[in-house]
Amino acid sequence: MKRVTFQHVDSTNEAAKRLMRSHPGERLLVAAHEQRAGKGRLGRSWLSPRGGVWMTIVQPTGSGEDGRDGAARGPALTETVSLLAGLAVYRGIAAVCFGSGSEAFEAGLRIKWPNDVWLDGRKVAGVLCERTAAGCGCGCGCEKGERAGSGACHEAVLVGIGVNADFDDAELTRSGESMRATPTTLRSALDRRVDVLELEGSIAEAFVSLADGGGLEDDGSLVETVRSEIEGRLALLGERAWFGVGERREHGVVVGLDGGGRLILECEGGERAVGAGEVDRVRGASGSGVAVEGATNEDEGRASRAMMENAK
Repeated sequence: MKRVTFQHVDSTNEAAKRLMRSHPGERLLVAAHEQRAGKGRLGRSWLSPRGGVWMTIVQPTGSGEDGRDGAARGPALTETVSLLAGLAVYRGIAAVCFGSGSEAFEAGLRIKWPNDVWLDGRKVAGVLCERTAAGCGCGCGCEKGERAGSGACHEAVLVGIGVNADFDDAELTRSGESMRATPTTLRSALDRRVDVLELEGSIAEAFVSLADGGGLEDDGSLVETVRSEIEGRLALLGERAWFGVGERREHGVVVGLDGGGRLILECEGGERAVGAGEVDRVRGASGSGVAVEGATNEDEGRASRAMMENAK
């Protein structure tokens, strides 16, 4: 995987889009010491000072010359690749900062669906995936996602990853920006320095291992072992949460994850699989893990079994 590092960029996703034109069809790792216009999900800004891991992996989807129809499963593939990236971030942080996944879990490291990683309930990392293409220049509209294009079009998912690593969390509050989730940094949370290059390499290695090692089925869904691993590391598992898009909210108990990467909640009318939107803890609800008001015995058992897998 070719690696390109900048001192500073607007965002690594935007830099990756520019580099794709001269490296069509290649997997790339684009990193920066600082982002000046970092972005998160739903257009939110992402503060990116020196000392963080700011990187984008260009992951080709296989459309175009090799004959696979990446466009047909593009949106669904983007969602599951995002979850693979979240697991890669979890594994990378666990390896560099804790020594193992089980120790990281005990310390409160969790994957917050759909695109964050939390440490002890505070956000330390996020993932932003975008589907894009290095166009063929024929005017077919592939760069705008309007069609798959000809054999010269090279589609990819841009896997943007940001980790608040080796800087003090005072930098986050000093920005004056409004932040929806309470963030922290690995250095502040662990009270020690973090090797940024080692962490970047560990995350990239974990992602490539998942992407090349059969993390996804041919239809873009998660393979069962990966789905189970992500489910067992979910924040809010077994807890009562709200979910919704915009101002509309509903409530339910988080009970798992399906193969398509959708979060499963037990609601008053039965199970709901949530594929998009916001999910967060209901303030004041039980945080004890499994025994939550509104959950059935079956729900509690399912959540408990997923949690127990992490102790292995």
